Amino acid sequence: MSKRFILINTIFAIVMLTVWLAARSILCSLGIWQEDIAGAESLTTDQFILAIINIFTNGLLLLIWSSCLTLYGIACLTLLRLDELPLGQKILLGFGIGLVEMCLVTFILGWLGWLSQSIMIGLIIIMALFGLFMLRNHLKNIFTFSKFVSSEKSIWLTALLIPIASLAFMASMLPSGILWHDDGKGYDVLEYHLQLPKEYTQMGQITERPHNVFSYMPENMEMLYLVAMLIKSDHIEGMYLGKILNWLLAVCLLVAVFQFTCQWSRTGAIIATLAIAGPQLFFVSTIAYVETLMLLMFTLGLGCAFKMTSCLDEQRWTYALLSGIFIGAACGTKYTALVMAAPIVAIVVLMITKWHWQTFGIFLFALCLTFSPWLIKNAILTGNPVFPLAAKTLGQHHWSDEQVDRWNQSVQAKLSDEEIEKGIIYSKIKKLLQQLLLPKYYGGVCIIAGLILLVARKAISQRVVMILLLGFCIQLLFWTGFTHLQSRFLLFILIPLAFLIAMLWSHIQSFILKKALVAITIVFTTFHLLICVDAYATSTKLPTSQYGFFPLVFRDEIIAAAYPFSDPLEIQLNKKCLFVGEARPFYTLCDVVYHTVYDHCELNERLASEEIVANVIRWLNDEGITHMYVDWNEVNRLHKNYNFAPAITPDAIKKLEQAGLRLIERQTLARYPIELYEVK
Repeated sequence: MSKRFILINTIFAIVMLTVWLAARSILCSLGIWQEDIAGAESLTTDQFILAIINIFTNGLLLLIWSSCLTLYGIACLTLLRLDELPLGQKILLGFGIGLVEMCLVTFILGWLGWLSQSIMIGLIIIMALFGLFMLRNHLKNIFTFSKFVSSEKSIWLTALLIPIASLAFMASMLPSGILWHDDGKGYDVLEYHLQLPKEYTQMGQITERPHNVFSYMPENMEMLYLVAMLIKSDHIEGMYLGKILNWLLAVCLLVAVFQFTCQWSRTGAIIATLAIAGPQLFFVSTIAYVETLMLLMFTLGLGCAFKMTSCLDEQRWTYALLSGIFIGAACGTKYTALVMAAPIVAIVVLMITKWHWQTFGIFLFALCLTFSPWLIKNAILTGNPVFPLAAKTLGQHHWSDEQVDRWNQSVQAKLSDEEIEKGIIYSKIKKLLQQLLLPKYYGGVCIIAGLILLVARKAISQRVVMILLLGFCIQLLFWTGFTHLQSRFLLFILIPLAFLIAMLWSHIQSFILKKALVAITIVFTTFHLLICVDAYATSTKLPTSQYGFFPLVFRDEIIAAAYPFSDPLEIQLNKKCLFVGEARPFYTLCDVVYHTVYDHCELNERLASEEIVANVIRWLNDEGITHMYVDWNEVNRLHKNYNFAPAITPDAIKKLEQAGLRLIERQTLARYPIELYEVK
């Protein structure tokens, strides 16, 4: 059954990917979509062939890269005497160990100034050779696929994930900056998740970047994007490899949820996997965010903690060590894991070991080991290990009091005047309920988990169930009270809910109720797919087109054209552009001076001091700046939301024009103009 299952689902996945790639062409040719000539472009044969070639080359490269990391990780598991793990868990834990090692070694090499394509490829080869050497007598026994797939009929339900997974794969091959209007088209991706690895690649080292405050944040996922750019020897091509890796991490997350929850019920584990594969996970898996790595590490850490319930006594410290390593890696991906993930796993470890402090000490040691490099880096650079957090308490480095206040205000919930009038608590609870009940957010998994809790309510008294419910409540309280209420900040709830669903499934006695819950899950899975298809179609609908699914796979030139000096066919030497308002220079190929909304803006300071405009032009010349790019849409947004750079106004720029600034290009497609000036 396992071979048939793999073969059928592989064919199904290829068919679905082909359907998504050619969806526009198919629907237009059938006459279902009636496009006018201006918007009728579909995927041409040449574009389709090029897309297939790029899919194959990037997919093959990712397969080799991930296989090398997995071999290394499995070799480490062998050294830890965990040879008897189920195949699925062994592959996932091995891949997880390889990822953690790759992140931290890349950071150390970058800190030493040893970043190059040859060094990265050499590192991956060394990890693979180490794995092959350690496993030279076990390779035949490790990869036995008959052990990998369950023989239960319910495993066929996982085929429901193939349409949404294949759509996510295609979406991951689109250039960053196109998808998801509701999330600013992945603004953070082009501002720092990809931009900082680009800068590190260009410099050949990891150093302080005072113009981008996010360089002081933990950067585990950014290290993987950095490796992708070094492997491809180009930040644009590396973006595609990194985005497909991000998609792979989301797939591994779903597999990990199944593998580490099937100990309670295989059907329950499948229901849990289907339930969490909703729109929010789909969105973060298609653009270069960091949440997929963080959630995978959280799942592996929690899974290792629960492995301690059935392992030998001498293996408990090993699982505690692995759990700490993975949770430390999650914290090293994003600070929010310190509150939303680490406490849950820590309490589970304490409960399972019956408050055995030595085992818990191993867990904490491993957590600190993998998380501390980022704290040490910040302590060296700024004196504050968690800068820019707790800036007024632990040190604010180069920041002014005004910058600290701006940062602190930005991480709070942004409510409209109408919402404030209704009451802050009321408005926050309303937003939370929307997240928990609407299918486009987390309604599917929350409703399924709620129904199972209701049906199996007698099992709620179990300690582990209560701990997971407590962790879920902590996550909700933290999101509501201490974040700016973005949907993806609530992704953490997927993990405890998934474990709860699988754990409680075996406590449902009624066969009819189980069938009803399976049917409800199928309905939600279908609804999730429709939501994602609609969101993708909306994001890929160009102004000249009535319908979406515009052929944008691997076509970065379309989005890059929105930024200055992004054409690779033009020589961009001896050009240095100052970005004003805009903080996403990823596609720009010349030298760039920019800053985020939280960082120091010298142009604003000089204009605010009423300095003679000729001196401002002289300063631009002294800095070697040849051009100035002003996005008035961003300038006005930052004025309104952050009270940032108030001295930068159209009148101020007109004065600079009189002193030697020359307008050479003006775009008026958006609400406010976007202007490019030459500095004389």
